[in-house]
Amino acid sequence: MTRKTRYAVPFFVAASAVVCGAAWAAEANPADIQQADKFLAKLPPSCASSSKAVGADGAVTITIKCDGNGKKMNGVVSIKDGVVTKIE
Repeated sequence: MTRKTRYAVPFFVAASAVVCGAAWAAEANPADIQQADKFLAKLPPSCASSSKAVGADGAVTITIKCDGNGKKMNGVVSIKDGVVTKIE
């Protein structure tokens, strides 16, 4: 029984990282996450499939996906410590 319990803790830690999103474990700056949320909230409805993710370096990357009225636009914006570091 002791042997099974010893292996249960690492399993639950790994499982919770998968469930909660391992990318969030990078501890992004909370202000960067708020800035990304505000940006996403201001996008038009045709960009509803846009999303954000946190990289291993803690940068918040916003993937912009817009499709409407026969037009498409895709892009990437990264924010690190309050500074936009990448625009594509």
